Amino acid sequence: MSNKLLDTLGRRNRSIADKTCESCGKQFRPSKEIQRACSRSCGYKIRKLTPYNKGKGKGWINAKGYREIKVNGIQYKEHRYIMEKHLGRKLLKSEDVHHVNGVKTDNRISNLKVLDHGEHTVITNNRPYKKGYKIKLTQKERNRRSDHMKEMRNKALENQ
Repeated sequence: MSNKLLDTLGRRNRSIADKTCESCGKQFRPSKEIQRACSRSCGYKIRKLTPYNKGKGKGWINAKGYREIKVNGIQYKEHRYIMEKHLGRKLLKSEDVHHVNGVKTDNRISNLKVLDHGEHTVITNNRPYKKGYKIKLTQKERNRRSDHMKEMRNKALENQ
């Protein structure tokens, strides 16, 4: 007799036993050994129920390594919350809070700095920010495209 399990038709061709969904409690047949949920929606619920190390002290570390906290039922990234309290105003969506020493969980005011998103990108990516992209064109092709765009603009202005 083989160690295989019975499938729906009574054949012994299954190697993974039925499991109980960690979200809804239903029995299901997993396609992989590591599968914990019966459906995608249950899988999303499981991941929402168990943030990385929630419950160990004040706040938790999210998937990107930043400490998160809940204040009056609202979830904040701790470094943004601390900077907002320090400045006495809400941060703009275009503003990023930079960790000067690069340690994402070091949220002392002396280690935090408010930067525009573009400036923050330059600093964190360690490379100069280049607007657009480079394509290799001959000077003749570059001039042709430039002349074509000038014609298009002039036509558009005439039609107004």
